[in-house]
Amino acid sequence: MRTLWPNGQLMEYVNLNGANYGLRDEDLERFIQSFPINASEV
Repeated sequence: MRTLWPNGQLMEYVNLNGANYGLRDEDLERFIQSFPINASEV
């Protein structure tokens, strides 16, 4: 989940179910970037 707050701060919450054996940082970042950024309603 990725949320953009009114102050411009981007919050990213990643919950990986299981181990990340062999997962490269680049692959994880590409996975996170594939999710849309939602605007905060606060």
